[in-house]
Parts: sequence; C-alpha cells; structure tokens
Amino acid sequence: MTLHYTSTTIWYDSFSEHRPIQNRLTNLFLFSAAQETINKLQMTAELKKASLEIQSVKSEIAKTEFLLREYMKYGLFLLKLSPKQWQIQQGMKKVSRSKENVNVMLPSIIRKLSARRKETTDESRRTSFSEDSSLGRGSQDNMYPSLPRTAISDFMLGTKNKDLFLLCNRNTNIEFLLEHKELLKANCVREEEKAAELELRSRLFSFGEYNSDAQEKLIDSLSKKINQVYKVCIGDAEVGSLNPVQKLVKVETRLVELSDLIDSIPKENVEAIERMKQKERRQRLREEKMREKQKHQEERLKAALERAVAQPKKKKQGRQLIYRSKPPSGNKHELLLVKDTRTKSLEEEYFFT
Repeated sequence: MTLHYTSTTIWYDSFSEHRPIQNRLTNLFLFSAAQETINKLQMTAELKKASLEIQSVKSEIAKTEFLLREYMKYGLFLLKLSPKQWQIQQGMKKVSRSKENVNVMLPSIIRKLSARRKETTDESRRTSFSEDSSLGRGSQDNMYPSLPRTAISDFMLGTKNKDLFLLCNRNTNIEFLLEHKELLKANCVREEEKAAELELRSRLFSFGEYNSDAQEKLIDSLSKKINQVYKVCIGDAEVGSLNPVQKLVKVETRLVELSDLIDSIPKENVEAIERMKQKERRQRLREEKMREKQKHQEERLKAALERAVAQPKKKKQGRQLIYRSKPPSGNKHELLLVKDTRTKSLEEEYFFT
C-alpha cells in the first residue's frame, strides 16, 4: 500500500512539473491559430478588393472598346461617303505611315543583327586562335607553310560570317514583311466587311426601306429587357449611368462569379438547392394552371349570364313578301284616248265633207 501511494505521488509531482509547459504550448497554438484566421480574413478582404478593382477596370475597358468601335464605324461610314480623291490621299498617307514605321523598326533590327555578328566573329576568332595555337604546338618547325592556311581560313571565316549576317538580315526582313503583309490583309478584310455593311445600310437609308421608328422601338424594348435582367442579377445601382453593353458585361462577369461559386460549393448542397428550386417551380406552375382554370370558368359564367340577360331576337311571322307585276300607269291610258279622238276627227272630215 505504501509503495502504491509513493508511485502515485511521484506521478502527480511529475505531471504538475510538466503542466506549465503544456499550458504555454496550448497558448502558443491558440495564438498562432488566431493569427492565421486574422491573416486569412485579411487575405479574403484584399482578394475581394482586387476583384472589385478588376471588374471596374474590365468595365472601363469594355466602355472604351465600345466607344472605339463606334468611332471606327462612323469614321468608315464618313470615309465611304467622302470623295474618291480624298480617299486616295488618305490611303497614301497610311502607306507612308507604314513605311515610316518600317524605317523606325529596321535600325533596331540591324543593331541586333550587328550585335549577333560581333558575337559570331568573336567566337570564330577564338576558334581560329585555338586552332592556330594547336597547329603551332604541333608543328613549330613547319611555321612557314602554315601561314597561308591560316590566312585562307580567316578569309573563309570572314566570308562565312558575312554570308550568315546577310542571310539573317534577309530572313528577318522577310519575316517582318510577311507579318506586315498578313496584318494588312486582315485589316483589308475587316475594312471590306465594314464597308459592305455600311454600304448596305446607306442603301437601305437611301431607298427608304430602313424604318428608323421600328429600329428605335426594337432598341428600346431590348434595353428594357437588359435593365430587367441587370436589376435581377446585380441590383438597382448604376442602372441609369451605364449603357446596355456595359450592363451586359457586368451581368456576364456576375454569372462567371456565380458559376465559380457553384463549383466551390459541395455537390450535396447544390443538389438540395436544385430540388428545392424544382419544387418551387412545380408549385408555381400548379398555381398558374389553377389561376388560368379559374379565369376560364369566370369567362364561361360571364358569357352564360350575358346570354341569359340579353333580350331574345324578334322572329319574323307570316309569309315573306314577293315582288309581283306592276299595274299600268294612268298617263299611258290618257295618251291612247287622245290618239283615238284624233283618228275619229279625221274620219269624220273625210267622210262627211
């Protein structure tokens, strides 16, 4: 019994000795965990701020791109309506500007090539020096016949370097010209498409087939729909200060954020939310069907009431009158009588005179 008591006292003493160390460790761990949570909250706040700044920059970029496209469209339209001589002058100015750009870029390319040429010449000199040193070590007695070979090798290396420089310069110039050609082709195709579109619009305007009122009505209806979608997705803020394209850009960014958020949510929660939404949708459909049915019944009752209240139509009684022959007029009879009296007077004059 005494042994057991002594062992328990020893264990308790050792535990009491180690307890402050454990307390210090737990305090340290708690402090580090709190610091990590604070850092995490700060990082999330910074990320939100950065995402808001990115969205504002994106909206500004979209606004400027929209304005640039509008200005380019109107500029091309005005260029199409301008006289041909002025168009030719503008084309010549563009060609001269492109030539100036080429002249500006060529010196930098030549400098790079000259630097490469210097590097290649230095390397060739090093290699030739190493070859000469090896030849000198190997054949010190035959120094005289080795001199023409070194001169020929130096001459060959110089010509090779010159050829390489010319080839590099030619290749770079060809690549630059090909890239410039492709760029000009793409610009020409784009400008031709825009010119065709503007020509079609100008024709529609000139022939009177373009109905501006209908287009304005369509644009107004589309802007109203865009405003409704913007209010549902983002809110009532900045509704009047933004144009429809900027609103669509904001809606698109919001949809991307929501899709990323859905990807981060666990699958079970998403499925539960989808089930709830489907249930609400079915309930809404049932309510709409009930409302339509009730409305139809009300319309039927209203029609039956109107039929009951309305006065009956009068039915025609008896036989229908039929058109028959006209009786002779009195004027004809009088004319006949006048004719008869005249014949009688003529007969009397003939027979009794």
